[in-house]
Amino acid sequence: MRDPKRGRRPASTCPAQLLQLVVGGLIFVFCISAQDSSKRLEYEVASIRAASPDHPNGVGESGGPGTADPTLVRYSFIPLSLLIMTAYDMNVHQIRLPDSLYSGDRYDIVAKVPPGTTKQDALVMLQNFLIDRFHLKLHRESRIVRHFELTVAQNGPKLKPNRAEAASTIPAVPDGVIGVRMGADRNYMRARRVSMKELARVLSDELATPVVDKTGLVGEYDFDFEYSREGLDGFRRSLTDAPEVSGAPTLQIALQESLGLKLASKRGPIDMLVIDSGDRAPGEN
Repeated sequence: MRDPKRGRRPASTCPAQLLQLVVGGLIFVFCISAQDSSKRLEYEVASIRAASPDHPNGVGESGGPGTADPTLVRYSFIPLSLLIMTAYDMNVHQIRLPDSLYSGDRYDIVAKVPPGTTKQDALVMLQNFLIDRFHLKLHRESRIVRHFELTVAQNGPKLKPNRAEAASTIPAVPDGVIGVRMGADRNYMRARRVSMKELARVLSDELATPVVDKTGLVGEYDFDFEYSREGLDGFRRSLTDAPEVSGAPTLQIALQESLGLKLASKRGPIDMLVIDSGDRAPGEN
């Protein structure tokens, strides 16, 4: 039918043209989404300063996603090496720093993240922040090394999900932290709301060997146990050190008896982060 007012047929779109418009619109939306998802993750605002020698704000990390102060992250009195380990979620044996970047310098970082930022995204923001401020050049590689795998023991885990803090002879620790107190002949390990990946990191420090989490456990747990210092890296007995027999189980036995976990010695590929170069001091805020 003709349009009586204009003397011609009304405009119409054929199926082929309609399909082309729809597909074009989808491509346009996809391109915008791809651009948004590839946006570099960065802090909204952040500062880094040399830490005061008396570090009045305490040592470690506070705030950020998953805490009571989710949009403000603080790192207090932390050396560059530990900041890198935290950012890339690796233990000390997976990081290779040039000698020029080893120092006794410690830093305080205060950073603001957007609401809704995930823990993983916040770590990526820390990675980019360190790369920018210290001008880091780095790469990843795999190396064949001796290491331990942390697995569940034959009778299953004995771990307790996070609970209210109980009385203990070990000083209290914040959520997400594993505290290790050293005694004359034994260590005391206590944790609140920690993952198995964090336990593997601390065990790596204690054993001076990489430890890889193979438990498959994804929850957050509390635990409290003691173990002998004998056999740990750096432990040396002297006349004034430990008694001949400590009376405490070895770390491996304590893990199995207290947590239902075990350590298995392996030799194989481990992910490494190699820092090729960087500045010892951070750039200006």
